[in-house]
Amino acid sequence: MPSASSSPPFADSLKVIATLSGPGGSTLRTFEIITGTLILEKRLHVPESGRLSEPHTLGKHIVFSHDSEAIYALSDGHIVTHLDGATGEVKWTWSSPDRTYVSVLFSTE
Repeated sequence: MPSASSSPPFADSLKVIATLSGPGGSTLRTFEIITGTLILEKRLHVPESGRLSEPHTLGKHIVFSHDSEAIYALSDGHIVTHLDGATGEVKWTWSSPDRTYVSVLFSTE
């Protein structure tokens, strides 16, 4: 089972490491931790809409579920996406109605 470890803009579980790259963390990638093999690549939002870039951790965060293969990703400071960590299937996405720089969401994990 994945651990609850997290650290923007990358995080690791017991089996994989995940990264958010591109403007605002537009692309989520997971890699097998021993071999570095790419497991999953998922576009979370179009890179052209990415607004947050400095510092590189602003508005980006990844959290692995405590009891499943789920990944939760915060990208562009206002989009939260719940993904199946094995398949990349998006389970749900939430976007803050207030997309200004002033109201950036963050994880307390």
